[in-house]
Amino acid sequence: MRWRIITIGTVILGLVAAGCPSATPSTPTGVAGEVVQKAEEIASQIGGQAGFGGPLMNGYRQHMGGNMGFGGMSDLADPDETMMVRLHNDSDEDCTFHLVYSASHMDLSNQTMDVTVGAGQVETVELPCAEMIGLGSMTNVGQAACEFPDGTMFDNRMCVPGFMNSDYDCAGGYDCIFGPDTDDVDADGDTGEMMATTEALHGHMGQMGMMGPVHRP
Repeated sequence: MRWRIITIGTVILGLVAAGCPSATPSTPTGVAGEVVQKAEEIASQIGGQAGFGGPLMNGYRQHMGGNMGFGGMSDLADPDETMMVRLHNDSDEDCTFHLVYSASHMDLSNQTMDVTVGAGQVETVELPCAEMIGLGSMTNVGQAACEFPDGTMFDNRMCVPGFMNSDYDCAGGYDCIFGPDTDDVDADGDTGEMMATTEALHGHMGQMGMMGPVHRP
């Protein structure tokens, strides 16, 4: 999405999406409507003191597209497509990622997959093309995103769920990262703590003018 700054004289009024209509689109019906409803429910858990991404994601919903990018059946996941999810383990221990995703062609119930990635490795797994993807849970903040063999768990508070059409397309895939919080995304001053994050978090940090390049191999 492209953005431009609207000004009158020297006063900046704010950011608006270039070329986007100002009218609120109508909500689609049928399966597409169900996808929108689920996407909106997930999006409501992003930002704020206790939401995914914390205060860093305040204003998240305002810059997402109408209906979370799902305007009709043509915007839904193709049952004949798959997507590649790249799991980056930037730690010195093996780590098991707890993937969760949802696809309308699989009745929109949450699907899960646990994948163990070796220390310092990147593992690519193939999933059905899905409209939404996260770690641990897409609605419950504080769930385990990944864990070490000894049972040490790392939560999903910075694992902002991703949405097809807005954060990724199935052909391009999606990234989930576990490693040191070098950008201090939770603003606690500890850049050495281990943390799980997602491509959606880094992508929206970039759109909001903050640090956070998408981590790709």
